[in-house]
Amino acid sequence: MPANNLQAFFETVLGSDLGYLCLARIKPPKDGFEEVFFRYPQELGGAINWIEQYKPGYNLYFCPQVILTTKRTKTNIGQCNCLWSDLDAADPVGMHPKPSIVVESSPKRFQAYWLLKKPVAAVDAELYSKRIAYAFRGEGADISGWDLTQLLRIPGTYNYNRRTEAGDFPEVLVVQCSDLKYDLETFDDLPSLKASELAPILPFPEHLSETAMQVLDRWRTRVPGEVLELFYQPPPGDWSAALWRLECRLLESGLTITEAYIICNDAACNKFRRDGKDPSYLWKDVCRALSYVNSTIVGEVSEVDFIPLLSDTEKEIVAALPPTFVERYIDWATSSGDAAIEYHRACAFIILSGLLASKIKLPTSFGAIIPNLWIMNLGETTLTRKTTAMDMAMDLLLEITPEAMLATDGTLEGLLTALSTRPGQTSVFWRDEVSGLFDMIAHKDYYAGFLEMLTKLYDGKHL
Repeated sequence: MPANNLQAFFETVLGSDLGYLCLARIKPPKDGFEEVFFRYPQELGGAINWIEQYKPGYNLYFCPQVILTTKRTKTNIGQCNCLWSDLDAADPVGMHPKPSIVVESSPKRFQAYWLLKKPVAAVDAELYSKRIAYAFRGEGADISGWDLTQLLRIPGTYNYNRRTEAGDFPEVLVVQCSDLKYDLETFDDLPSLKASELAPILPFPEHLSETAMQVLDRWRTRVPGEVLELFYQPPPGDWSAALWRLECRLLESGLTITEAYIICNDAACNKFRRDGKDPSYLWKDVCRALSYVNSTIVGEVSEVDFIPLLSDTEKEIVAALPPTFVERYIDWATSSGDAAIEYHRACAFIILSGLLASKIKLPTSFGAIIPNLWIMNLGETTLTRKTTAMDMAMDLLLEITPEAMLATDGTLEGLLTALSTRPGQTSVFWRDEVSGLFDMIAHKDYYAGFLEMLTKLYDGKHL
């Protein structure tokens, strides 16, 4: 990496993961903190332009990990390409392992990065970065500079919190860069953290009286949809990152640590079960997740009081009515296959939407809303008969109105062109495997902007 080449610096530290680069600015001394996010690596040029714009007069920072969404939290980081440390006054000369990159943030003040041969789970990267900070704290390292969401200074910017002997503001410089890359095991020679410095490991529960499905059913209205996908689908890539996200999402939703463990133990992304390890390994991992979640959540999540949609009297009236199309369709569909009732219910609403949505408008005080419906069927491959349920519904819909089908695939430009030829018509975009669509959106350039378009369509915006 050429010294002080900002693009090469980001590419070296962040690696090739896809996501967001988080930048931050503060007006000295400590006024007006602001974070901005750029898609990485697609918008790296725009990020560098932003840095050049605010370099005069602002302290500028970046997060040395690729973030999965535009929110700088620990649960939004899947894996890391390096370890990091705010060495502060600790001199990197003679350190072992030797840093791959050393940045001088001000005279005799340093920040350092240790590049890894392969990306590692975020929780492991943070743990080893903490070990580095504590190993060199006697030499002046900042023991608060190891957090997973740590912000570090950007090379080529200025440190407006200090002055040189000449009275100038010092420039942040890369003073050492090399191609050194390490296995994570290299850092096992560093001193271990004391028990008081580690996340507390709670006693393993002796009696587990519930199953994962029982716990999921009880919390189904409170957990995000991502939980079900992580629970049912084996991860296509990093198992550690998938399990970590599942643990944190469950705990963030308010589940007890035991409830989170029960679900994670039966989850498709349980790497410990895959590797034949004792359940205590998973329990320790969930304990670590609890520690992280507690350190990132501000305040408590209050209970939501759900207001019944119908009164008791109205429920009696509805119960006395003849079966609706939805009930009749479910009865017919379940007699023709063994797919879950929930899939048939969802498909029944899709059929109704495909036939009636163009005629429905919801009057509001700020104008008429033309509703649209988005449904995702989640479940294990083959066994749950997701595709069978969707095929039955689409066959019925297309027999009545073949023109309702917009597409099952297509680029952003192709879909917009197709929509422009269908004014006032209901359009069904049917995708058999949504994970394949997400993968193409993330990796194919010609799908750039696809998610933003879907969001606008969901909001009923004109394109």
